[in-house]
Amino acid sequence: MKTIKRISKLQESVEVIVKNLNRKVVVADIGTDHGYLAETLSKQNYIEKVIATDISKKSLSKLEKLIVDSGLKNIETAVGDGLEPIVNADISVIAGVGGWEIINILKNQNYTELGEMKCRYFVLQPAQNIIELRHWIFDNKIFVIKDFVICDAERFYPIVVIDTEKKQRNRKNIYNVWLGRDNKISSQDFLLFLKETKTFLEFLESIPKKRIRNDKVL
Repeated sequence: MKTIKRISKLQESVEVIVKNLNRKVVVADIGTDHGYLAETLSKQNYIEKVIATDISKKSLSKLEKLIVDSGLKNIETAVGDGLEPIVNADISVIAGVGGWEIINILKNQNYTELGEMKCRYFVLQPAQNIIELRHWIFDNKIFVIKDFVICDAERFYPIVVIDTEKKQRNRKNIYNVWLGRDNKISSQDFLLFLKETKTFLEFLESIPKKRIRNDKVL
């Protein structure tokens, strides 16, 4: 789904990392689909190259047409699962897939055959299982640069920016990043997210336990 605010916030999250690197970067857009993020990134002056991947050649053809029609010169495309087609990149964006899938990508595909990391920095936007992803990040002591929630087109999107070569010092650091060091708009979105979550939990608590046991959807 093309959601303008979501794409913008993913691009801004890439910029957070770029400011620390202070040079042009190679960014991998994993599971690019229509290529909206790849197109947006390719137009930024800090981008050396965007590598856009997708497991579906048919999906990737939509971006390849856009590249030709728009005359974009700094986007490469590759068919493959997760980070498999990536040789190396400064930053990888994995957006719109489940938290468990992101965990599997980070665990199994971020190393070359020589044991070197393909990518150090990640911008993650899980479609679900955010709790499980956060737990995995914490259990593996991965440093969280930024962690926030935005609301776009009446849907909530968590975005987590991590440095996989730097170790998180303690639990307090994660909470500080999550609960307060973002801009006012992101804070408002996060508070709205908490309100919606509270309403949903109250709804679940009102359902008889017998119905929950018998209802596979719940």
